[in-house]
Amino acid sequence: MREGSKTENIIGTVVSDDVSPSFEILRFKAKHGKYVTPGTLVAVSVSDNTFLVGRITSSHEYNPHESSDRVTVRDTMGIKPDYPGEDLSLTIHRRYQAEIIDEVKELNGVYEIYPPEKMPRSGSEVFVPPQKVITDVMGLEVDLEKSLNIGTLAVSIAEEEKIPVAIKREIIQRHVFIGGTTGGGKSYAAKVLAEEIHKQKIPIIFFDTQYEFAPLTEALDGTVLVPGRDYWIKLSSLTETELLDLIPAITHELHVSLLTKAFLTLKEGGPTGIPQTTISTTNKGDFDLNDLIETIERIGPDMAAKPNTVDMVVGRTRYYLSRYDFLGQEFNWQDVLKPNYVVDINCKGFGRQSLQFILASTLRELNELRKRGEIKPYVIFIDEAHLFVPQDESSPCKQIIRESVRIGRHHGICVVLITQSPMDIDKKAIRQCNTRLLFAIEPDQLQSIQGVKADATQEMIGRLPKAPVGTCILTGTYDTIKHAIPVKIRRMEHPEADAGKAPDIFSEVGV
Repeated sequence: MREGSKTENIIGTVVSDDVSPSFEILRFKAKHGKYVTPGTLVAVSVSDNTFLVGRITSSHEYNPHESSDRVTVRDTMGIKPDYPGEDLSLTIHRRYQAEIIDEVKELNGVYEIYPPEKMPRSGSEVFVPPQKVITDVMGLEVDLEKSLNIGTLAVSIAEEEKIPVAIKREIIQRHVFIGGTTGGGKSYAAKVLAEEIHKQKIPIIFFDTQYEFAPLTEALDGTVLVPGRDYWIKLSSLTETELLDLIPAITHELHVSLLTKAFLTLKEGGPTGIPQTTISTTNKGDFDLNDLIETIERIGPDMAAKPNTVDMVVGRTRYYLSRYDFLGQEFNWQDVLKPNYVVDINCKGFGRQSLQFILASTLRELNELRKRGEIKPYVIFIDEAHLFVPQDESSPCKQIIRESVRIGRHHGICVVLITQSPMDIDKKAIRQCNTRLLFAIEPDQLQSIQGVKADATQEMIGRLPKAPVGTCILTGTYDTIKHAIPVKIRRMEHPEADAGKAPDIFSEVGV
């Protein structure tokens, strides 16, 4: 490392106490006017071409003039404090603690990073490492055109403030989890991430429960679809259980058997005795409501069902399924999912059951099309993910989402899960999301993210409830995000498309 550069960035000196220095921790006395914040990277040399990199975890100011006894005496006697400040004092100082995370060796201007094996020495100077080291240690990218630039490091050192958090674009293949309380900035971050993915020309699908992403979709020249108006899911995309849930009036054993027999027969490619030309859809295993009704009528006698029984099953099936406008013809995803295209499935106003069925069926259709190579790789953003893959209950979506994140990497199926309630989302699903953006969350939610915090320290996690809006902790597995880092999310490039702003209720009532 260039000596001049190191000297310019010296911020303190390693001190010796009961825990520092060690293989894991170093503490240093900060020089006057040098301040760092949690998450800042610092370094200390251990040889001419080797230095250790640490991450700030905590700090403490030592000021004997402000001990409880001295403050009490001053208050009692009415004496004002009269002692020199930190710049002139022989006793007042600030002490920072850093967790040692990496060892760096420099050879001809090239930095190589290894697990830490050396121990810092007391009296060694602590300095801010070069920007290139910070970027490499954190696993960030330099080429902004081939990465996802989501913001900057949220730390105080001037050199670090300029460092963009440009993460590997390949991280989307390992899936992303974005969690935080309402108003913390998670949806905004999801839009910034979408802007970056769009630059890489990967098709994007928003499963939008609150009209949160529709304006961005339009700003990116995409298409907003409304189920039942210009988007439908195939009846054949439902499972047997989902079909029965949609028709609650069919409960008798024979009625259930007749309906499910007809449904599964069609799923397998068409009922015996029905010419293939009479099936309404062109793909084997695809069918609509009319096909289902016709099959019930045809197989009813074979199951010893009386005419009135068949009529009852047909009538209830037609009545209930006709109520769901989103059931209909096959949607042509092949024509829509082109490179650089964005689709928003706007489900605002739909009930939870309908949302479950629409998403589950959509994912099944997309996954099958992708496995057969009939559509391009895609990224799907799932808002309010705790509704679809809940922790302690089953849902139509739970298994298909788990399956999507499990096999997605191998098939070009990329999932982004967004939730304001991490404690209510399935832990298996979010653990398979190898990149995580953790925003401010309520204290009672902290325990729920312990399994996805990676190497974020307890101090970093403990500060999440008070994190500023738009600031998060970025964590991941070592091959996606090497170390947890605080990030300030950048501004959207399409600010007019931020639909997450709360309405001004006072101006609406004339205040």
